[in-house]
Amino acid sequence: MLRTVREFFYGLTGYEIAETARQRRAACEQVFMLALVGNLLGLPIPQSYYSLGLLPYLVTGIPGWKRRVLREKDLTEVLGHELS
Repeated sequence: MLRTVREFFYGLTGYEIAETARQRRAACEQVFMLALVGNLLGLPIPQSYYSLGLLPYLVTGIPGWKRRVLREKDLTEVLGHELS
C-alpha cells in the first residue's frame, strides 16, 4: 500500500522532471558522440588527442548511437519535439 502511494506521488510530482532530465541527457550525449566520432557519419571533424583518448570508453556505445542518429524520423516525431 505504501509503495503504491509513493509511486502515485512520484508520478504526480517527479515523473515529468525525471523524463525531461533523461531527454536532455540523451541529447547532450548524442552531441558529445557526434563531436568525438562524427567522422563515422561522414562529417569532416578533425580528431584530437583527447578524443582519441576517450575512444576506448565509447566503443561499446557506437553501434547504438549510429542507429539512433541515422534512423529515419517520422513527421509526427519531428513535430512532437518542436511543440514540446
